[in-house]
Amino acid sequence: KDYVAELKELIKRSPDESQNAALLYSEAARLWSEDSNDDKFSPINNYYEATPEEKILIKKCINHNEKYFELFVKGTQKPYYWPLYETNEYTEDEGVFSLTNSYLTPMRHIFISLYWRAILRVEEGDIMGGLSDIKSCYRVGSQLKTSKSMLEYLVGTSYDYMINRVLVNILNTNKIDSNVLADFQSDFENILKNENFRMDFSCQKILVLDELQRSFTNGSIGNGHLYLPEFLKLLSLDTFMGNPVEPGRVELFYHILIKHPNKKATLKALDKLLNYWDKYA
Repeated sequence: KDYVAELKELIKRSPDESQNAALLYSEAARLWSEDSNDDKFSPINNYYEATPEEKILIKKCINHNEKYFELFVKGTQKPYYWPLYETNEYTEDEGVFSLTNSYLTPMRHIFISLYWRAILRVEEGDIMGGLSDIKSCYRVGSQLKTSKSMLEYLVGTSYDYMINRVLVNILNTNKIDSNVLADFQSDFENILKNENFRMDFSCQKILVLDELQRSFTNGSIGNGHLYLPEFLKLLSLDTFMGNPVEPGRVELFYHILIKHPNKKATLKALDKLLNYWDKYA
């Protein structure tokens, strides 16, 4: 079964590709990745703990990355987000496990710079500009959380946490005009209308199902036994990661190989686990 095609169909939220914010985020990320200037990197994670010297570096980082903000902010205005997957160049097979969305890491650097600009604008008296950046940053997190990908959901949740924390600080330490606050509250409520607070495990299930069809034989006694070449790949992961294979781990793998549940039992256990996750997510 082609689970890669099934996954790509599952995550797609509109037939109109141009409405996908990921197109703009990935383009901004591509341009950022091709940039060879070290000023693009974030010198510290917490702005409020930065030393005066680090704040100078932060301003340099913001100024340097501003050329990517236009694409990024345009992405926040799109109605949908779904991941743009590509095949990992270090993976031989073409299954779901080989898919990656490499733009998420450079995208985070751009997000951090925009997040810092929001704080800096407020510090310099540009309340409207700062709150505008706050809304843009929150929309990114909100979009990622609408994805059926657990990775995007967790990244989006971490963005929301960062923005909520800094927003509380801004509101507690600045006198903001009531009309500005009312407009901000209205805009923020509109963003929250489409907020997704529930984790979706659909993509995770497809990934596991794809691995199961690659890891078990079909049509054999016991509804499918482990397919040894695929099974041995798991054993070689330690070597791939540069770690020595411990003797106890080899023993464990042989134990699994001899006494493992068959494909049917594994699928049943998977359904039970995913139903449990879905119930309490």
